[in-house]
Amino acid sequence: MDNTLEFEPIQFLVVEDNEYMQKIVKTILATFGAKDIHIASSGKEALQRLSLKIPDIIIIDWAMKPMSGIDLVKAIRASKNPEIAKAPILMLTGHSERENVEEAVGAGINDFLVKPVSPLLLYKRIEHILKEGPRTPEITEPQKPPGLSKKSDQGKQAESESSNSDVNMISDEGPA
Repeated sequence: MDNTLEFEPIQFLVVEDNEYMQKIVKTILATFGAKDIHIASSGKEALQRLSLKIPDIIIIDWAMKPMSGIDLVKAIRASKNPEIAKAPILMLTGHSERENVEEAVGAGINDFLVKPVSPLLLYKRIEHILKEGPRTPEITEPQKPPGLSKKSDQGKQAESESSNSDVNMISDEGPA
């Protein structure tokens, strides 16, 4: 049994005010086999489109004007139409700071993807939302690679020697 997600019948609404990003996301979705891809250049246009047809998944950019992506998510979740209010939302953004992720999760997104857009990650996020059902993204603290939080003994020794020689070189008293 093939577990590959069939993109052709999936209806997408991409809400993005940047034409270049619209083309990138649309091209990636088309590469996956999607045929029904609608673009809205603003939150207002997205809400108008949603009142006419509810897509299977909405992909929303955070940084839009005059209505931000986060405000659009809140408006969608507050809709009196339960089909609109529960539509799966994937937030695409360059804002990966913890407080932004928390705000987006609190507003009701189903998943979060940081730009630049990786086709593989976009595929996996869409697949998870549509196969497994919407989820709330986990918020974790970034992990520091091992060894960066402590200086090695060699590093300390080299730094100490470098500091001493720097001081000697610029000292008015000359070398020690």
